Amino acid sequence: MTIETLIKISPSPASPNETPGDWVEVERKIGKELPSDYKSLIAKYGSGSFGGFLYLLNPFSKLEGYDYFQHVQEILNAYKKLKKTKNLAHDVYPSPEGLYPFAVTDNGDVLYWKIFSDPKEWTIILYNSRHWKYEEYFDGAVGFLLKWLSGNLGSEIFETPANPSFNSY
Repeated sequence: MTIETLIKISPSPASPNETPGDWVEVERKIGKELPSDYKSLIAKYGSGSFGGFLYLLNPFSKLEGYDYFQHVQEILNAYKKLKKTKNLAHDVYPSPEGLYPFAVTDNGDVLYWKIFSDPKEWTIILYNSRHWKYEEYFDGAVGFLLKWLSGNLGSEIFETPANPSFNSY
């Protein structure tokens, strides 16, 4: 499952906005190398939404008042707080196999990576924000998007979008 196949289903912008800057600095701040398919998504698409619903968290976003690292920390803090009352199954990064968010939805759902030592082995954990059910996927960010946008995800949380297009903001 490649970025080129995704672009056939959901064309990337001719001139994507907020495309990569210094990945080395981003990864230094996080303390982990990020998956290459996610870096390709940011390079090809920039900031925006898939299906008018799913938004990639972009560390190079220049939206006024937006701070990627602060946003990620807020998501992790909210998860940790809910974990105490909802008996959620996972810990958050930097715990071993902890979760780290990379996308959010209009409904408040969060897509996390379950972090392992090799970014190629990271899985995706999709948490439903209303019922705190989760699903795990093994195809990386590009593979997840391909399956979801083409109606082959098999999710009880996400419906297939009526329009698989990408919208820049």
